[in-house]
Amino acid sequence: MRVEIPVVVLNPVSPYNPVEDAQVSMVDRLTSLAAVVYTTSSSGTVRTQPLLTDASGRVDGWVDRGSYELEVSIPGRPVYTDYFEASPGGDSSIDTAWIEDGSITTAKLDTGAVTAAKLGTDAVTTEKIDALAVDTAEIAAGAVTTAKIEDDAVTSAKIDDSIAIVPLGTILDWFPPASASAPWSSVLPSDYALCDGSPWSDIVNDLGYSSGNIPNLVNRVTIGAVAASVRWANGTHNPVAGETTGPGVGGQAGSNTTDQSHSHTVGGHQHGMTHQHTVSSHSHYMSHTHGVYGHTHSIAGKTISHNNDNGAYNWYSRASDTGSSGSSTDAGTRTYVDSNGDASTTAVTKSETDANTAFATTGNPSAHWDNRSLSIGVLKIMKVRNL
Repeated sequence: MRVEIPVVVLNPVSPYNPVEDAQVSMVDRLTSLAAVVYTTSSSGTVRTQPLLTDASGRVDGWVDRGSYELEVSIPGRPVYTDYFEASPGGDSSIDTAWIEDGSITTAKLDTGAVTAAKLGTDAVTTEKIDALAVDTAEIAAGAVTTAKIEDDAVTSAKIDDSIAIVPLGTILDWFPPASASAPWSSVLPSDYALCDGSPWSDIVNDLGYSSGNIPNLVNRVTIGAVAASVRWANGTHNPVAGETTGPGVGGQAGSNTTDQSHSHTVGGHQHGMTHQHTVSSHSHYMSHTHGVYGHTHSIAGKTISHNNDNGAYNWYSRASDTGSSGSSTDAGTRTYVDSNGDASTTAVTKSETDANTAFATTGNPSAHWDNRSLSIGVLKIMKVRNL
């Protein structure tokens, strides 16, 4: 906004009438350079100095707001100096356009002089705030809301070390929002990438990788790596010795197979069968008559012997026993009588031994089975950028 030059040159002696064609030169007091004088309040046409007064002693022209010094020359009179402030508005109020950048410093403002009501909307921009000028004590509770923070405005460098930050390379389980749909790579958090084996050359990252591939964790689980092992080294497994070694960072362990085909080789061996059968007390009665003296009957391992001297019959557990009846707990022998009436004995063994030759069995089921633990699918994502 420009201000019209409010100068009238009068004759310094009586009758103090306006002076026509007096010369007026204007200087900007801030720069000490010739002031720019325009023909109207809005045009870009500039008047040439020195300026000449009209019949009313006035200087016709407009200047931008500022402080000016005027040198007035009246024919036949000494040159004199005058000053004027090109202030805005008829009430001489000061608005933003009247204040030059940097003219109001902190030292010129009383504590509490600038209140929120005195600041226009968006008047305080980031460029007008010195670094670290606003600390926690100067921010009212709840003053900084989500709507007042631009996207990506809060970076890792602006977060205090005491606040937990997810380090680069961290792998997390992530479940996409209900509003999203596959392919999931298009809806990931901006600083993460899918662990799907994609080439590093296709992934913008702050980890420094440009070749190789991001780990592929699709249908896989993670395992602790050997810190002293080289990167990408695979773990090993010795089935004969039953020994394993862990992988290096990015390396693999295990085979992810459900094929259980295998064989067993069994050497010669023996099974022992030392045991005893206990039969509760019982009796057998056979009512019959024999006309033949001195003979025996064998029934289920027991021997009935006829005594020729007294005609009595006695039961024995073994043919070699000659006494009271009882149960045998050793191998012993058993007596039987053939069709000719001849008695003989046979040994009873308590253990058997195989041929002592090795034999092998091979299992090869017609259908393989999935022996993994029951699992739920989630996306494995890695922190690859510090945004």
